[in-house]
Amino acid sequence: MAFTVETHCSGKFSSPHSINETLEFISDYPTSVAKHFDGLKHFTQEGPDTYRWTFESLKYGGYELTITFVTRFVKSSLQQIEIIPVKGSDKAALSGRWRLEPCGQETMVHFEATLVGELPLPGLMKGMVTPLAQKEVKKLFDRYIQNVAKAI
Repeated sequence: MAFTVETHCSGKFSSPHSINETLEFISDYPTSVAKHFDGLKHFTQEGPDTYRWTFESLKYGGYELTITFVTRFVKSSLQQIEIIPVKGSDKAALSGRWRLEPCGQETMVHFEATLVGELPLPGLMKGMVTPLAQKEVKKLFDRYIQNVAKAI
């Protein structure tokens, strides 16, 4: 038996660089994602702007869970990068976007994402595990946003 957990994450920060420079940094995915996302064990390119994310295993109450999914990054404009889930056999999917807006000489960076994952645990654990899983995922994304804000 398994159940699905959905977690929404968002954040924003100011980049001291122009939109073009900020977009260039963010769109260097092996650097902006792989080097700044705590808990990310592997970030493997599977095609043009397409990557497999594999996180370090999480252990809870005798259960072990490894989150893995594939995303494609698409620059939908000079001010936005979409994160699109690639369907496959993974039991998780990430969707979201980076949105940039001019703010004087700087750039305001907005990030939002939704992670949907299937947890292979008994349904009786859903009420207890769901808030914990959401809290941990939000912490990972909050640290990621903080790390990118510092690095840029």
